Amino acid sequence: MKHREVRLYEVWFPTWFLMLLPPAWGKIGIYIFLRNSLVLCIAVLALKIQRPVRFYFRHILQVFVLGCAADFLAVLPMVAGVMLDLGGENGDSPLITIPGVLTAGLLIYAANRFLSFRDCEKEQRKKLAMIFALATAPYLFFLPGQ
Repeated sequence: MKHREVRLYEVWFPTWFLMLLPPAWGKIGIYIFLRNSLVLCIAVLALKIQRPVRFYFRHILQVFVLGCAADFLAVLPMVAGVMLDLGGENGDSPLITIPGVLTAGLLIYAANRFLSFRDCEKEQRKKLAMIFALATAPYLFFLPGQ
């Protein structure tokens, strides 16, 4: 059996790529974890949260897992759009990508507000959830497939 080498020439690519190339999941998971870590660190510093290291370790895993789940669920409208032939060959039509990005952003906001940061104060929880929804929504869905 021939081993096929997979090369990723750029880290920035749409999350729906996960469905097409399962061996890339590990690399994509690392990228998503690092992105979420960076956003969480910046948010902790910007909001002047006490005990930042403890806060980071308490929340990063939940943010990562729920963010991956939101991205995966956001792919579903895109897959449906491709199956219904609403977009181009690569599924990169705005009719498909805009609902996918909006779905992901809303899911990220809801998951972080009601699950990840439920132990924070109400205003802080809203701000953190909004920061994550805006900073980690999969805008790369808008990149063309080719």
